[in-house]
Amino acid sequence: MKSLLMEQNPFFFRMALVENGELTAYRQRLANEGIRQGSVYRGRVRDVVPGLAAAFVDIGWPQMVYLPQDEADPSGKTEVPIQKLLRPGDYVTVQIKREGHAQKAPLVSRRLRLEGKAVVLMPTEDRIGVSRKIEDPAIRRELYAFLETVKPEGMGLMARTAAADAARTDISQEIDRLMEEWLELDGRLKGAPVGAVGRNERNFAWVVDAWEKGKYEKVILQTKEGYQNFLQFQDRYDLKIPMELYEGRGSLFGQYAVEEQLLRAMRPKIWLDAGAYLVVDYTEAMTVVDVNTGKFVGKRVQSDTTLQTNLQAARKIIRLMSLLNWGGMILVDFIDMPEEAHRKKVMDVMENAAREENLGLHVLGFTQLGLLEMTRKRRGDHLVRALAEPCPRCGKGRITDWIWQAAEAWRQLGEYFKTTRAKKAVLHLPQKLKDLERFEPLIKAIEATWPECGVSIMVDREPGTSLVRVGES
Repeated sequence: MKSLLMEQNPFFFRMALVENGELTAYRQRLANEGIRQGSVYRGRVRDVVPGLAAAFVDIGWPQMVYLPQDEADPSGKTEVPIQKLLRPGDYVTVQIKREGHAQKAPLVSRRLRLEGKAVVLMPTEDRIGVSRKIEDPAIRRELYAFLETVKPEGMGLMARTAAADAARTDISQEIDRLMEEWLELDGRLKGAPVGAVGRNERNFAWVVDAWEKGKYEKVILQTKEGYQNFLQFQDRYDLKIPMELYEGRGSLFGQYAVEEQLLRAMRPKIWLDAGAYLVVDYTEAMTVVDVNTGKFVGKRVQSDTTLQTNLQAARKIIRLMSLLNWGGMILVDFIDMPEEAHRKKVMDVMENAAREENLGLHVLGFTQLGLLEMTRKRRGDHLVRALAEPCPRCGKGRITDWIWQAAEAWRQLGEYFKTTRAKKAVLHLPQKLKDLERFEPLIKAIEATWPECGVSIMVDREPGTSLVRVGES
């Protein structure tokens, strides 16, 4: 059974895909987190750099966002130099095209897109397009002709893959809805101050995408409020995803051991079933994986043992890539395989497994040093970097970051009050968490959610303390 678990509260929003008890994907957002792919902002140009063919835009966040020349003209033209399009001080409406990570700024575009299930409305570009994934020439011609008849004047439409099988009346209704959304957005942002949010991409966008790709069969929601929110979302977009309200004891994520599985996947050393293991190293430039036989010796000749270990490692690497959202350059040092047939078999397994997961992975082949080289476009946060940081004491392990620990504090409090019926609890925080101003919203959310229960905050001043705890004292 493939299920999507959903947990929502005033502080954060978390989702996890679970297949037969195994965690396959995880997403989380802070309730007030704004910079996400698809969101639309009112911004102001701070600097134009002709040498980079780019501009830097202030959207009200500490980090400037990056606007390249090919995204600077709302009409989609790319030949006009950016210094002729923009000047410092200009107000612009931009959409997050790629979320930032580490030292890389978010990339934005003035070529706005409002996505529906079957079509994309392009309010600043006067053109028509059809997804390349629709290969049938007859269907492509029919869609081009149909979109010409329903295209809003001066705007553009792009048919998505789902348009091939969608009823034309449904597409027309979707275009009307997207137009209403655009008019509301445009009116809200005209004359608005820097940082105003015209469209904050919904947490449910990933849910719909995963549903359409067949990654789950039902949604299980932790709270009644979350259930009602998702029900309203389904009604608005005419979705019919099966839903279930979780009524078990303790937390939904605890019931499926989501946190436990995720922490295990983020360790530098990952054990395989038969005693072999992976060593994973995350650097700024790439992700590097070393495959080791460990305790696995097999029962056949050495070359066959090596192949079995490498095939098992290949499948595990793809699962980790999907779960932790690896992106960029990926290098794998498999156990030496002198036989070309064995190398090809490992590559085939990785390519097929990646295709099943819709990872968009490019397997480039083995280098002269015997490393398998792969690349994958960065899409959102790399979970290890987003949820954990190197241990300051040993430098080898990883400890969870403040967002994860805030979620853990919430989970422990919920379980504590639900299972003990207590009216008081003590929340123990590591010193570094209490010092963070951004941790204050969690405290306020706790007070609002359990007003009848007293929650005291205590700070653990031990240097090695890194985890939150909940108890009577």
